[in-house]
Amino acid sequence: MKLRLHKSKLITFAIYVFLFVLFAPVSRASEILFYQPLKGDSRISSSDWSYVWREAYRNQYRTIVIQWTQFGDFLIDQEEWLLTSLLIAQQEGLDLIVGLYADPSFSQTILQAGWEDRFEEYWTSLQRRSLSLHSKLLPLLKEREIEVVGWYFPSELSDRLFTTIGRRRLTQNQLQLMSQRLNKPLHISAYNLGYLSPNANAKWLSGLQDIGLHVWWQDGAGVKDLPEPALQAYFNQLPCDVGIVREAFIQASSSETPFRAEYSPPKEYESCHLTGVFSLRYMPWVQSIPAFKFKSQ
Repeated sequence: MKLRLHKSKLITFAIYVFLFVLFAPVSRASEILFYQPLKGDSRISSSDWSYVWREAYRNQYRTIVIQWTQFGDFLIDQEEWLLTSLLIAQQEGLDLIVGLYADPSFSQTILQAGWEDRFEEYWTSLQRRSLSLHSKLLPLLKEREIEVVGWYFPSELSDRLFTTIGRRRLTQNQLQLMSQRLNKPLHISAYNLGYLSPNANAKWLSGLQDIGLHVWWQDGAGVKDLPEPALQAYFNQLPCDVGIVREAFIQASSSETPFRAEYSPPKEYESCHLTGVFSLRYMPWVQSIPAFKFKSQ
């Protein structure tokens, strides 16, 4: 009788453990680190890059998102320093998601009067330039035996642009066509300024996930365009397969001066989401390298 009671308690305990594991929030380590290459980074030596990527791996990062490889008319890697850095990162055990074409005037362009009438043409041109760059990068990466696990489209999805169902549907179709022309999955990020409700935003991003995109939601903790309760409301509605980009900085400049920021520990999330951190440039371990000392951008 005592033995049966003991077994019964063990079974009950096992059931409780199973249910706890099944339904408890999952906290995932931030395995993805975002990096925005700048012209001045060409001064960084190979030995310093080895240190940077080795420290990234030691700090539990396993994938690096290089946010762009062309910034306007400036091709980042004219001297091939970025390819060298990517090869070193790969040798240090890091996977690579490589960004494509970024328009430096993107934020200003979408704020101009009448932008709605020009949006489709403008967005199509951004994708066209990214696809052209993708074709140029493939042989360069292959020549150096650099493996890419994904591609990143640098034009971020502000909810200010997608207040209408028609524009959301158009952009979703365009991104789907673009992703079908890439040899690896397409990643894109989104952020909120309060133009969509949390529920509408979640449906919009979920729809992008459903067509095969990898969507990242920026948590806004560094920029603080929205108050914390509003950001939390957006976060609470997100489906689990949308990743979270945790901003590891706090803005130290006013709206009238050039952007300047300082490192701040990223927010911790107890959730089912894969998380990443923005960005490498703020990480404490790179501050000994002069080119990485973040001033303005």
